[in-house]
Order: sequence, then C-alpha cells, then structure tokens
Amino acid sequence: MEKPGTYAPQTGNESSAHSQKETGFRLTPANTMLISLGIFIFIMFVSAQTLKPQLDNPQFVIKEEPLNKSATLMIKPGEVYAYNFRIANVTNTSVNLTYKVMDSGACTSVGLVEAGLATCLDSGGNDFAGQNSTYNESSIILTKPWMLSVKEGWHWNISVFMIFDSIEKEVAATNYTFIRKEYFKGREAYVIRIRSSDGSEAVDWIDAEKRILLKEIGPDYEVEMISGLEPE
Repeated sequence: MEKPGTYAPQTGNESSAHSQKETGFRLTPANTMLISLGIFIFIMFVSAQTLKPQLDNPQFVIKEEPLNKSATLMIKPGEVYAYNFRIANVTNTSVNLTYKVMDSGACTSVGLVEAGLATCLDSGGNDFAGQNSTYNESSIILTKPWMLSVKEGWHWNISVFMIFDSIEKEVAATNYTFIRKEYFKGREAYVIRIRSSDGSEAVDWIDAEKRILLKEIGPDYEVEMISGLEPE
C-alpha cells in the first residue's frame, strides 16, 4: 500500500499492461492479415454487386455459316462401325469405340455401344438441336452433319459467341478447309483440316461415299476406323 506523497515504481509487467490498456490494439502480423482479408472481401463484394447485372446468366451461342449439303445421310440400320482411340505418346491409352446404326422409326439412331448412348438423326444428318458442327451427344463421332457437304475446294466457318447484358462477343472460331482427296485403306477420302482460333488443329479423313469418319489426328490424340467398311 502506498503512502500519500510517495512513489511506487512499476514493474515491467505492470508497465506493459498499462501501455496495452492505453493503446487498446496492437498491429501484429496476424491482425494485418485479417485486415487485408477483410478489405479484399469487401472489394470483391462491391465488384460482384456492380458487375452482377452484366454477368448474370451469360449465354453461349454457336453461329454457323450457311451449309450446302451435297449428300443425305448415307449410313443404314444394321451397320456397325468400330474405331480405335488413343492418346499420342502415352502407353496403355488405347480404347475401342463401337457405333451401331438402328432404325428408330422417324429417324436413324446412332448409338455408342460401350456407353449406352445414342442420338437420333434426320436425313440431313442433324439431331434435334439442328447444328451442323456437332451433336448434343458429343460422343457420336461416326458422322457429323457437315460431312455431307464436303467436296473439293470446300471451306466452312463457325464461331462461338458469349452474350451477356445485350453484349455479344466472339470467344472462339473454327475453320474447316478441304486439303486434298486421297485413298485411305482402299477408300476414297476427303482430307479436311479443322483449325481453331486457339491454335489447335485436327485433320479428318472423310469417306467420300458414306460421308463418315475414317480417321482423325488431333493435337494429342488419334482416332481410326478399324472395322465397318470394305475397300472399294
């Protein structure tokens, strides 16, 4: 107990406690990190609310050039085609894909046997989506609608657009170009180069009679028909 008029010296702990009580908060590395995180979250929240009207529900739309088909769908019910798919420069990545053509009444059905998937095609080679570049069931590679239009000198372009807040921006484009005509495993084929705007490229061999895929070489993969067609 202090006597009036006397001075009691403070210990180190008492001084430290008194200092902390006066300042109330010390800026430690942990506190600095929490403050920075809080500011970052606040900025992200404000940005999200500001940009939300523009970025809500963006749509992706494929726009295709007009396509003049010189053939109708040539595959017939009962036909079965098999392909070998492999990834380049990687061992033990080979797998076989089998496609069976069936009569489904109003359409011709093409099924991937191994996956139990199928799509229904009209006489123009289109499925219900009506696109010429691909099918809604993308695993069907036996044929594509655009293959019914290939000929010497042929070329075709498609683009993918992203649409948001009434703004339309092209995000990808693909060019199809006839390269040459040659025989592949005894079958006359159109060789088509498919080049994308990202720099990737594939080359397709399309059977001139049946208008189906004989072979495709992509950036890191290769697909080749192994059964289903006899040499001409």
